[in-house]
Amino acid sequence: MSVARPHVLYIAPSVPYAPSTGGVTRSYHLVQAATAVADVTLLSMGASGAPSGDAETRRTVDATIEVVPGASKPRSRTLPGRIGDLSALARAVREPNPYMRGRYDVHIIRDSVARALAAGAYDLVVVDGPELSAVLAATVRAWGGPSLAGLELHSIAYRRQSALQKAAWIAETARTAHSPLFRLLRRAKQTVVEVNDRRAAYLLEEEDREVMATYRAVFAVSDDEAEVLRAAFPTGAPVAVVPNGVDLPYFAATAPSLDIETSARQAAHGKETIVFTGALSFHPNVDGVVWFVETAWPLVHARCPDARLLIVGRSPAPAVAALGGRHGVSVYPDVPDIRPYLAAAALAIAPLRLGSGARLKILDALAAGLPVVSTTVGAEGLALVHDRDLLLADEPDAFAAAVLALLDDPARAHALAQQGQDVVRRLYSWETVAAGFGDLIRHTAR
Repeated sequence: MSVARPHVLYIAPSVPYAPSTGGVTRSYHLVQAATAVADVTLLSMGASGAPSGDAETRRTVDATIEVVPGASKPRSRTLPGRIGDLSALARAVREPNPYMRGRYDVHIIRDSVARALAAGAYDLVVVDGPELSAVLAATVRAWGGPSLAGLELHSIAYRRQSALQKAAWIAETARTAHSPLFRLLRRAKQTVVEVNDRRAAYLLEEEDREVMATYRAVFAVSDDEAEVLRAAFPTGAPVAVVPNGVDLPYFAATAPSLDIETSARQAAHGKETIVFTGALSFHPNVDGVVWFVETAWPLVHARCPDARLLIVGRSPAPAVAALGGRHGVSVYPDVPDIRPYLAAAALAIAPLRLGSGARLKILDALAAGLPVVSTTVGAEGLALVHDRDLLLADEPDAFAAAVLALLDDPARAHALAQQGQDVVRRLYSWETVAAGFGDLIRHTAR
């Protein structure tokens, strides 16, 4: 039976807002899309966490918002708290979903969702994100109504990280382990890590299996991930694709009232300026920008001494903050608006080696009219073609050569930027994504 305007319980890790980065931006637009076709109650596991400086530009969702008290665990800086965090990490080898158990109180989450489902006459429950989808699988199954889950292939991301760590260990051992005993000890430690990694990857796959068996439908962020899920779980829930999007009017605006900092203006030399944007505490971003600065940036700077790199984003990890001391590199933390930094640059980079999904930073840059150089991992899940819409390179020398090629050839850079922007306008506007997600909600709630 079709529900004219369903009542939806939308469960999210936090109250989403925009403009923001990554998953928070995605959640904001998906909740907004849901409110266009349904009466939505947003059940959040924590407050928005939006910086107070964003108040003038921040937009929050048009839904009834309820925050679960006590669901989110603040990270403690006290010794007992740190010991507790270490205990949570230790449980990773024997418990599924250690991320959720370390960051949230799973029992509070399950109890709160069960009460909400029992008290409200909901036609559909939507669970935003793979961690929550797995933690709440049994709760949703007990409720028995129509359900929709967002799912990402964290097992792929985990295996990528493990492979990079193993390669780094092998290189470090070859460089520093001069005695047979030391090599033996390092190999023993590496073996323990590999065993734990294999177990963690197995547990993540088992969680995906339970989600696919529990929810009426799931949605992935790209066609590539959807195909992997369908092949891995052929008898599981149907898999729809809800890609990431970009706010085209927002990035087309010049934001004249939000001027770039004087120091950034001085650092920006127009045609020689490169920009990296993203959450600077997010591990794939930390790994990617540190890898670029340590391996490819010296090659760029040697050929183009006036080149400048602007690293822009929230909450930089210590490893990222330390990059600000390198030649030509500036780090701008917690800025209220990334658009002036994009406007100051000649090109954007996405040198990611870890993670999964489709990267918003590439869509943002293309929407702002910038050409992009990315790794293959950084651009996966997006319908972008190498040497037509962007440039792809995976090794330091090739990545540096791609950056220099665009700095040296503004006409080619402009052509790439235009073509990439056309693809984004056609396929990745949030309006287009929202229409598809609204149809998915209506169909699943029947």
